[in-house]
Amino acid sequence: MSPDRSGGGGRRIPRAALVVVLVAASIQLLVGALGPLDGDETLYWEWARQLAWGYFDHPPGVAFLVRLGVELFGVNALGVRAMAVLANLGGSLMLIALARRHGDDRAALRAALIVACMPILTNWLMLATPDTALFFAEMAVLLVVDNALREPPRSATSLRWWLLAGVMLGIAALAKELAILLPISIVAACLSHKQLRSRLREPGPYLACLVTAVVIVPLVLWNRDHDWVLLRFISERGLGPEQGGAAGRELEFLAGQAGLVSPLLFLLLGVAVFRTLRDHLDPRRHLLAVSALVPFAWFAVAALRHPMEINWVMMAYPPAAILLATSAESQRSRRWLTVALTLGGAMVLLLYLHTAVPVLPFPPMSDPIRRGHGWAEVAERVDVTRASVGRRATWIAGNRFQDASQLAFHLTGHPFVFSLNIRSRANQYDLWPGFSQQARPGDGLILVLDDSTEASIAHGLAPYFSRISAGERIVVGGDRPSLVPKRIWILECWQGRWPTFSRRGGQIFAAATATEDTTPLSARIQCETATP
Repeated sequence: MSPDRSGGGGRRIPRAALVVVLVAASIQLLVGALGPLDGDETLYWEWARQLAWGYFDHPPGVAFLVRLGVELFGVNALGVRAMAVLANLGGSLMLIALARRHGDDRAALRAALIVACMPILTNWLMLATPDTALFFAEMAVLLVVDNALREPPRSATSLRWWLLAGVMLGIAALAKELAILLPISIVAACLSHKQLRSRLREPGPYLACLVTAVVIVPLVLWNRDHDWVLLRFISERGLGPEQGGAAGRELEFLAGQAGLVSPLLFLLLGVAVFRTLRDHLDPRRHLLAVSALVPFAWFAVAALRHPMEINWVMMAYPPAAILLATSAESQRSRRWLTVALTLGGAMVLLLYLHTAVPVLPFPPMSDPIRRGHGWAEVAERVDVTRASVGRRATWIAGNRFQDASQLAFHLTGHPFVFSLNIRSRANQYDLWPGFSQQARPGDGLILVLDDSTEASIAHGLAPYFSRISAGERIVVGGDRPSLVPKRIWILECWQGRWPTFSRRGGQIFAAATATEDTTPLSARIQCETATP
């Protein structure tokens, strides 16, 4: 395969395309600073306060991004999301550069508009999630591999690009575990295209894998030291028992993808990928098509057995966007693309509005944007309770990781808040010291629970404290509450014991037994006399 140095011409991004992505990034920063954080985002902020090379359910990339943003802009929504927006901007610029290389200036502009009008690449990647770091790293891998394929096989320049691709693939693996689909896609593309098979006979791809292995050593060592918890979580999530009906899940999967991409744009992206694979001509475009097909097909098949999170397929859309931008040359295709961009852009703007002020009729618990509204008010009421009980309640806890991290983020002074995880899935808080490891006999606990479903948790903990009382009931949002009503519980004078729990099917259930009461008699007497 001879080097292709013409393509879309030079390396510069056209001014019009640059303006589009810079305006989009500016809007993301503004909306991101105004919109509340989702419980997953506040969890990643909590991770950022305790940096490590791995976490219960994800590699550390998002935690490092959040930590850098908070150091620069403070503990607020802008600080948490700033680096996500910049990573999104960087990934978008690389996407546009590839579109120009495979097309021309008009293709680059179309790529910029597609990125700006696709909710999953604009609204979703505005949030501080592992997907933002993965998007940046994915585009870096595709750009660098494209550079390698433009050079003669076995050349020194090609080898350098392959080695850099290994570094970027390692960074992608540190961003999100789904990065494993990138090398799978590249190998599948090389095996399925005659002109690419020869690249598997040069040392570059294998040395790239070796470099990747070196980059992810800290993540592997962390996972080993924590009983392979991340690996077990991923395997259990993807290989667990079948749930529900396959046809219904598949329809839900496809509808979710169409909604997150916008329906017409979703269809046009699929057509662009199909036509590229059908024509089987340009090997580098073939690699982009396979890089789009593999993650989409992976999760489409997986949806036959398990419900899928709609953002998991995000990796499929950037390479598909490049193909669509570079193939819309006829008047008819440009007209369809204009309609798709208009619809997608309207959806993007509506979601921006919904981020700042909830206007869409989504149920609170299924809306990652709306779930963030109201936690500042809850934290304000907890602060009032903290002031009123004084030293009688030393610690604060929620039951789920979302609640605990939201409280920690919004409370005055940002104290560490425990997550009890009773009847809740395992998470990072299970790896951190819990209340019984950090508290001392005589300490108290302010517990924030869902008022309608979790009161039994507070009553179940009553035997381990000398006094328990129900505090304020908090309803946020009036007639259209943005959160499930909360209840503050005040548990005073811990007796030094704590219930044991057993893990069953991913849930936590209180066992009938309790840990031995090792509290000194003097501490128990002090608690009893200190309690009103």
